Amino acid sequence: SEGTNLHRIITASPGAHSSDCCGSWSPNGNFFIFQSESNGRTHISLLTKGRKAPIQLTNGPLSFSAPIFSKDGKQIFAIAIQRRGELVRYDASRKDFSIYLSGISADHVEFSRDQRSVAYSSYPDSVIWRSGVDGQHRLQLSPPGMMGWFPRWSPDGKQIAFMGSQPGGPLKIYLV
Repeated sequence: SEGTNLHRIITASPGAHSSDCCGSWSPNGNFFIFQSESNGRTHISLLTKGRKAPIQLTNGPLSFSAPIFSKDGKQIFAIAIQRRGELVRYDASRKDFSIYLSGISADHVEFSRDQRSVAYSSYPDSVIWRSGVDGQHRLQLSPPGMMGWFPRWSPDGKQIAFMGSQPGGPLKIYLV
């Protein structure tokens, strides 16, 4: 409380890319909860007295932020977020947007030159897909676990290049 003896209480594993913030003490002072970000998703972690490594409390498709304890310390409250987008098309004649490809949650959409196929990155999981412009014949192009963005068709329409990375790895360009 005097501003001395500043030191980190949580250290990341070598090679891990994470960011910790926004914590809260339990009413009895035995626990500290906080949000920890890694690979684009935030989790809630718990640090207890006498333990050097935090315990991750949440995992899954939701991101969690701003954790706080209840007044009696028996419950934890946090904001849970599931990112989602919807692919829409602008209709200039009607001057509005309409759902496209059944409203798939997609990002980085690119049409083939012949306009018969579309490549995209699903959102928020960043998997590269190819399908017909009607949504039929959908095919996953990136392997499980890889995150991919910006699919680009080759001029002849036979290949797709995209930017991707394995968890914790550097971004690279892939061709499929």
